[in-house]
Amino acid sequence: RFTYGWFIEAVETRVGPHRNRFGWYQTFPWIHKLMLQGGMAAEAAAAERKRFDAQKLKLFYRVKDSYYEYYYVARAIGVTRENAKLLKDFEEIARRKYRVGTVAHPDVIKAQVELGKIEDRLRSLEDVRGPVVARLNTALNRPVGMPVPEPSTVPEEKIEAGDDQVIAWMREGNPELAAMDFDIEKERRGVTLAKEWFIPDVTLGLDWIQTDRAPMPTSDNGKDPIIANVAVNLPVWYDKYKAAEREAQARFVAAQRARLDMENRLAYDMKMALYNYRDAERKIDLYGRTLIPKGEESLRATGTAYRAGNIDFLNLIDAQRILIEFQLSHERALADRAQRFAELEMLVGREAPIGEDRKSVV
Repeated sequence: RFTYGWFIEAVETRVGPHRNRFGWYQTFPWIHKLMLQGGMAAEAAAAERKRFDAQKLKLFYRVKDSYYEYYYVARAIGVTRENAKLLKDFEEIARRKYRVGTVAHPDVIKAQVELGKIEDRLRSLEDVRGPVVARLNTALNRPVGMPVPEPSTVPEEKIEAGDDQVIAWMREGNPELAAMDFDIEKERRGVTLAKEWFIPDVTLGLDWIQTDRAPMPTSDNGKDPIIANVAVNLPVWYDKYKAAEREAQARFVAAQRARLDMENRLAYDMKMALYNYRDAERKIDLYGRTLIPKGEESLRATGTAYRAGNIDFLNLIDAQRILIEFQLSHERALADRAQRFAELEMLVGREAPIGEDRKSVV
């Protein structure tokens, strides 16, 4: 600290009148205070770095989640178009049979009604593609209207560990929990620092007084005096310091409880993500290995029976409707599994920590 003083009225001394006073002062806190304050700053910086990592992982998840949703929409459009084409073939069969008098007119009406419904679903899917692409572009920080190639595959993610192991990885690697660990350490240092405010600080200083020459010559005529100073602050406001200590202790306890609350919420999110992942995996196996092949077989058999005049058109429509629902549910499960795996990566705190080789599945 630099100080300056000007004598409004010069003080006459034996060696001459004083004109100006200059001072330099430096306060030296108790050395442990500086160490604690530096440690608190370092812990705060480390916590912010971990929060940056958490935001980065959340961004990765947003991109993947949007991309896999785009995959589902693109595949749903393709499946619906294929089924619309198949339904047009059924309508043409119904028309030919009606022209030769082997079926009644209601069969043609039923085919046209079902075709209208599936075309409406197709238009809805094509309309929703725009917002889904906009969501993906937003996550990528690109103009919302920028075209994105349609994805045809999603990675086949496998979890090679049990739930308890995955949750343990989350507790070890989640950056939000790591940031709160640094917060706790920062507040712990703050409690120690609050206790040390009772220790006084020391200030050392030096004053120099500019002195003019005296009218009557002396041995020290015009000599500038130099003054060494020592100051110690007195921590007399006991209640103030004790209140600061209680506040620091309360912040420390609050940081611990906030960390426990975050851990519990993340564990719940992890449990739900694992459940949804395994539910999607079960559906992929059910629809892909059992229901879709059975639905295709049923549709082929029903179509043959209808052409032969053994069943009515309603049975054919039901078989076709069931098959498209199976196919859409299968695509939905594929997208859901990839989305949930991306969520698990975000919660655990790093990419692909719970799967080994990634395979693409159509």
